[in-house]
Amino acid sequence: MSTIDSLDLATLTNNPANIADALEDVLTATNSTITQLKEDAQDLKDEISALKTSAQADHDAIETLLGTLGDPEYHYFSSVDNSWISRAITDNDDHDGIVMQRWGKLYIASVSINKDVGTGQLTQTLLTSSTTSGNITYPSNDIRMGVQNYGDGGQTENIGNLIFNTSGELIVKGYNSSGSMFYIGGNFIGLDV
Repeated sequence: MSTIDSLDLATLTNNPANIADALEDVLTATNSTITQLKEDAQDLKDEISALKTSAQADHDAIETLLGTLGDPEYHYFSSVDNSWISRAITDNDDHDGIVMQRWGKLYIASVSINKDVGTGQLTQTLLTSSTTSGNITYPSNDIRMGVQNYGDGGQTENIGNLIFNTSGELIVKGYNSSGSMFYIGGNFIGLDV
C-alpha cells in the first residue's frame, strides 16, 4: 500500500504514468483509511450512545426504587418510650437516644439506648406514633431495618431486630440470653419497598 510518505518523487519525474499510478495507489489507500476511521468513529459513537442510554436507565431505576427524594427528613429523639435510657456514644455526644433520617424510601435510625429487661424474648416499642407524629414521614410498608448482636464478654448477650412500621412505631424484637441489660447501639437502614 502506498502512502504520501512512500512516494519517491525522484523516480517518478518525467513519467506521468508512474506518477498517476502512484497517486492512485496513495488516494486509494488514504480513502480506505479514512473510510475505516469513519466506521470506527461511528462504532465508538454508537457504543457511547448505548452507554448513555444504559446509564439513564440505571438512573431511572434508582429513582424509581428510592422515590422522589425531595428534602431529607431528620429528627433527633432525646427521649425514648417505655423507659429505655438514652446513652451517649462519646463523652461529648449531644445526640444520644435515637436519630431518624429519611430520603425518599430510604430510612436510617441511629440508636444508642439500653434498658434492664431481664432475660428471654423481647418485643417493645421504642418510639410510639405519638412521639414520631409530625417528625418523620411514615413508611408505606413495615421496614425491617437490620439486626444487631451485642455481647460484652461477661454477663450480657442480646440480639435485636429494629422495625419501623406503617403506624410510625419503632419496635425492637429480640432475645436477651444472659444478664438483664439490653443494649442497642448502631445504625439501622431499611427501604420502604
